[in-house]
Amino acid sequence: MNHVENQAHTFGAPVDRAVREWRHPSWWTLLVLSPWMIGTALSIRDWRVKLDAGVHQETVKGTIIGHEPRNHDSYSYEFLVHGRTFKGSDSPLDYEPTLGQEVTVYFDSRDPSSNALTEFSRLAVRDLGPVPLMVLGTGLLVLFIAVRRRRIAPRAL
Repeated sequence: MNHVENQAHTFGAPVDRAVREWRHPSWWTLLVLSPWMIGTALSIRDWRVKLDAGVHQETVKGTIIGHEPRNHDSYSYEFLVHGRTFKGSDSPLDYEPTLGQEVTVYFDSRDPSSNALTEFSRLAVRDLGPVPLMVLGTGLLVLFIAVRRRRIAPRAL
């Protein structure tokens, strides 16, 4: 009897069942990763959108008109592009503006309603940040399941 089996006997039936299941894990176990994989896909999509907006990025001066500390410390601002007023809300990465302060607003020249208080290229990098770890974690679980299933698979004669 190996160490894991010995522990399973000391903790009872629930642990024994879990040990048996992890000896031959089902591919259905990957469903646990579904939210993680969806989050990875959305992070990559957001990265691409912000990267594309960064290519067409322009700047203009705007004015802080509101502050919502309970909403991710978000600041509301307004700015003028081609005679039209736009509003936005963002949490700047580098500074804490004050009401009435003039700030630099970054916007997509194709769609000024897509705007931020931080450069789109920096926002794109922030969105991509967790993706390598998420991909690595998913890959390691898939590899673990594949190795465990391969060891237990019946051998052809």
